[in-house]
Amino acid sequence: MDNHQTQKFLHLFHDTARTVPAYKKFLKKQNCNPTHIRTIKDFDKIPISDKKGYLWKYLIGEFFSNQKFPPMVYASSGSSGKPTYWFRGDTQEEVGGRLHEIIFRDIFGIKKNESTLVIICFSMGVWIAGNYTLSACRWVAKQGYAISIITPGIEKEDIFNALKNITPQFNNVVLAGYPPFLMDVVSGAHERGIQIKNKKVK
Repeated sequence: MDNHQTQKFLHLFHDTARTVPAYKKFLKKQNCNPTHIRTIKDFDKIPISDKKGYLWKYLIGEFFSNQKFPPMVYASSGSSGKPTYWFRGDTQEEVGGRLHEIIFRDIFGIKKNESTLVIICFSMGVWIAGNYTLSACRWVAKQGYAISIITPGIEKEDIFNALKNITPQFNNVVLAGYPPFLMDVVSGAHERGIQIKNKKVK
């Protein structure tokens, strides 16, 4: 790790420790003095935060710099026993967008000028997977990619209708969702005679 990256991570830690009330209280409770964190090696001294010991211990407003709420709120699935709410601002959504651009460009090999339909098959509503994927793909589209997005969520009939009626117009099709669910979608499309094998399906 070069010095620039080191300073970036140290700045992020110190800024968070100074401006986020919950994190400031958390570090104090764990007897971690932020001024003692001066190198990347010192990061070993930072206590691990988790849902039980951190996210569920403080008021929601205490997790943000100057207690200013970000514009978007999502929920995770609640597999730990109850839903956890996650807030996202423009910075976090840009990070998601940049990661999705890498997936589309470097892993899927999609070029900017190739028309691409993204079918989001994650649950929508308040759930983070579908909505965060939507915001990330919108960011990629704003970078000049010929991406269109449809959000049927887990409504299979809506997914099948999109596969049948819309995908023939596109060079690429991206199905975004949980793998077991996408297997059901592909099998269901085959049973209905929807031809997707000849498409560049990712």
